Amino acid sequence: MKGQLIGAAMIGLMLLAGACGSKEKKNESGETQIENLSFESFRFERIGEYEDSDSLASDGEKYVRYISEGVLPRDLGTGGAGLLRDSLMRMAWIVTDEEGLPAPRMQGGIVRGYSIPDSVINCSFIYSSMSTTLLTPRVVVWEVERETYAYHAAHANRFMGFVNYNLTTGKILSLSDLMKPGYEAPLAEMVRNKLAEDSVELLVDPKEIELPQSFAITTDGILFSFNPYQIAPYSEGIIKVELSLDEIFDYLSKEGLIILEGNAD
Repeated sequence: MKGQLIGAAMIGLMLLAGACGSKEKKNESGETQIENLSFESFRFERIGEYEDSDSLASDGEKYVRYISEGVLPRDLGTGGAGLLRDSLMRMAWIVTDEEGLPAPRMQGGIVRGYSIPDSVINCSFIYSSMSTTLLTPRVVVWEVERETYAYHAAHANRFMGFVNYNLTTGKILSLSDLMKPGYEAPLAEMVRNKLAEDSVELLVDPKEIELPQSFAITTDGILFSFNPYQIAPYSEGIIKVELSLDEIFDYLSKEGLIILEGNAD
């Protein structure tokens, strides 16, 4: 099927923040406002077929169904959203096609197809989605989920990742941007304690668990996630651990306080 944008979700927000290279103006109180923050939604479904499909034993092995949907940044008021957009698309395994629309990133040996015979009930698939989970005058947070299934496999594989984008600086945030030096050990200990409280079945020694790279800023603090097999069996699914603002407050840097609380006082 042909990928197609299904709409432009224009969000006309006037954010009270300063931004390098943004479209901005002063309001009556003298505060700087970012204009034209906007997103675009998309959805596509396409079929891939293995180049050597004639040599494969069953029809289900010949095809891969690609389905993706979500929201991409169009204009974030910080001199363009190109880097952020590229990062999100890489996480979701999508690219831009010849018409400038989101399309699947097809693996080697797979060519683009247009239909699957009616006789094929099951085949491999790759499904991805991206959505915004938090939008404040200072930060927008994206969540990317991906599920892949290889025909005849025992189960699908799942992935979750996050991108936290500072609307004021136009920068993708790392955890070290939000924290004072030396935060790693105490926060990792908090995460291990939460896992123990939730009786998570682990594949590794709890003492070996470190802070995951995947995190999301929330209205209540910071959320960490572990993908299947990262620290636990597939049966545990994607494991989420949230640390509240009160729990992490003493470890927040000045930037972290501004992002999460709105001020550094």
